[in-house]
Amino acid sequence: TNNLNTMKNKLMLLLFVLVFFFYSFAQNSETTDEQMENLEIKDKFALSFNLGGNTGGSQANKLYSTNIGVDISLLKGISKNLMVGGNVGAGNAFSKKGSTEGDLKYLMIGASFRLYTDNNKFFIGGNGGYSFGLDDGGWYYQPRFGFDVCEHFGVNVSYLEINDAIAFSAVTVGLEYSF
Repeated sequence: TNNLNTMKNKLMLLLFVLVFFFYSFAQNSETTDEQMENLEIKDKFALSFNLGGNTGGSQANKLYSTNIGVDISLLKGISKNLMVGGNVGAGNAFSKKGSTEGDLKYLMIGASFRLYTDNNKFFIGGNGGYSFGLDDGGWYYQPRFGFDVCEHFGVNVSYLEINDAIAFSAVTVGLEYSF
């Protein structure tokens, strides 16, 4: 029964994310091109490579040291400073020397948002959704702060926490390419 409930939760989350994602891009707006340029609303595809260290006093922190990951986000500008969209990511936490466990691999799917400052350089945002691969899977959240260095490159710092039978958390620094 637990496996059935877990599968139902995963399917409901996937359905929610897909509906939200497609609905956000299916809106027919009557905003003119000139109004859009004045609002500086742009869509963004972002690819982020992250490197970090595990945190906290959890069991996972005792078993794993550093981690690497990649996130792909497709964001839609819905106001001058707010972007929302979908996110998928994958990561690998390396086991500590002497640990009997192998590396920890996980896959994430969820929603993403970013709130930019008036100059569109700094942002706060986050990702949240469901992660597969730890045990049966678990919910995750990832608050993020970033800075766009130029039009296509930026850096970000985030905290990742995955809640599963093995709680996992990490602080990461990432390099992002967007277009």
